[in-house]
Amino acid sequence: MTDPEITQADRDAVNAFHRAGQADASAREGRVMAYIERKAITRTVTASDLEPTELASIFAAYDDNQQAAFFDAVADEVKEWGGTGWCGQCSWFVPKLTARAKDIILKMAEWMNDGT
Repeated sequence: MTDPEITQADRDAVNAFHRAGQADASAREGRVMAYIERKAITRTVTASDLEPTELASIFAAYDDNQQAAFFDAVADEVKEWGGTGWCGQCSWFVPKLTARAKDIILKMAEWMNDGT
């Protein structure tokens, strides 16, 4: 059995079918996205409600200027701490750091020590 010859009219019909399917899919996607946007939930949280992974995601999404400003803001927050202050806090959390966390901090220190 041989394949019948495919004519230009056949090709045009197939192309029209695919274009119609793509248009239908695009219209469906638009309706779904509009529904999702209407159903968006806004959540107000305090910093204590955020998990460390959420704060890390926010920090990671910052550009370099925002990341640098973050550390300045931390310095501003802890400068008024009484007692042993930031040094005392470090003595509590540093022993709990994982190897990955230590690597991140050491890499920052390495860049600071290089004079940058």
